[in-house]
Amino acid sequence: VTNAKMRTQIKELKELWHQVRKEQRWIVTQLINSKQDNLVGIYVRYGERVETQIAKLTEQGVDGAVLEELLAKYRESVEELKVAQGEAKTAWMDAKSSPEAMEHARELQQVFREKAKETKASLRNLLQEMKEVREQVGGEEAVEETTEAAETSEGTSPGTEMPAEETATATAE
Repeated sequence: VTNAKMRTQIKELKELWHQVRKEQRWIVTQLINSKQDNLVGIYVRYGERVETQIAKLTEQGVDGAVLEELLAKYRESVEELKVAQGEAKTAWMDAKSSPEAMEHARELQQVFREKAKETKASLRNLLQEMKEVREQVGGEEAVEETTEAAETSEGTSPGTEMPAEETATATAE
């Protein structure tokens, strides 16, 4: 084996290594894009489910203004996330061409992550408020059931009614 032959083989090996690394980065890019698509889809579905739950609560007579406001903020956050995801996806597609484009794609990926954190926080606020409203509705229903039971029962005076906590416990059993 001569030195010239060895150099050409080393050069070919380096070129092959660069191609493999480039393909590896491309595969990772595709995985990142897929994960982002899935995350955005999950947040969209959460918004649809919450909207349905708010509609049900409104039908039950609950004032859903606060929930609607939080849902609007959440949807705005999801839309911003979609935009960030689209920009990052486009940048990753262009990143195959140059190292500068790769750096730009990484920056946009970071923007997407920040938007995802904001969307997650917005969703948490919305779900927390939804939980509180449900608990209030559940507590009010127990009080209404107690009042209705007291009114319909014969021979029961208002002073002998069970407290709401005991009624709720008794009806749960």
